[in-house]
Amino acid sequence: MSTLLSSKNENLLNYINRFLEETRGLSLFEAFEWIFKAFENPIIISSNNYFLAPHSVLENPNTHILRGNNLYQLTELKFNKVNNHFMEHEMISLFKMDDIPEKGSNQIENIPLTKNDFALFIRTWIALECLAYDKKLLSNRYSGKLPIIQYQMVKGQFSEAIIKIYSIINNYINGNSTLENKSFNVFIHNEIDDCMNTLINLTGGHGVLTETVSRKIYLSFVIKNLFVESE
Repeated sequence: MSTLLSSKNENLLNYINRFLEETRGLSLFEAFEWIFKAFENPIIISSNNYFLAPHSVLENPNTHILRGNNLYQLTELKFNKVNNHFMEHEMISLFKMDDIPEKGSNQIENIPLTKNDFALFIRTWIALECLAYDKKLLSNRYSGKLPIIQYQMVKGQFSEAIIKIYSIINNYINGNSTLENKSFNVFIHNEIDDCMNTLINLTGGHGVLTETVSRKIYLSFVIKNLFVESE
């Protein structure tokens, strides 16, 4: 099995930059597809008994599911869809697995893309997409004679969100040797939470709370609850 993320020490920055660049402006399910299809065969990253996936990936007979260091073929597993209308709008579904075999058809010693990697990539992508959407939306809204985006408070919030996002990426890359340390991982995702709260203030706080942004932010917190272990 090969993956674009073959060496974290050398390729992590290139990988995350490529992911963020090539998925810019795409839909959320296309961002999911990009990550899963980075492997020779599509691999869905799961956590405990749950996984998130776009329908297109599940339709591929070569798709596998990674749970811990066990790699399962779809045909080896039983899973049921958890209905959630927020995710349906994004063409992403949540599934719960039942009666999971103790071992999959393959076992992986060195997991090339952990659930922590997956959660960080998707949550950072969501933050950047919401930021771009908010900027465009607020630039077209006026208060008095000025676009809302021109006001100093709004500029400050945008700067805070941008600095936070790139600080998250920098901390992740420089601290990748301790990524699986629970405390470090919780810290990184708390930073993303702060960024999400800023985005909520930019939208709801200025009367522009939209379904597009709220759905993505909701899904970001779902991903955190599923994939990130609390202290």
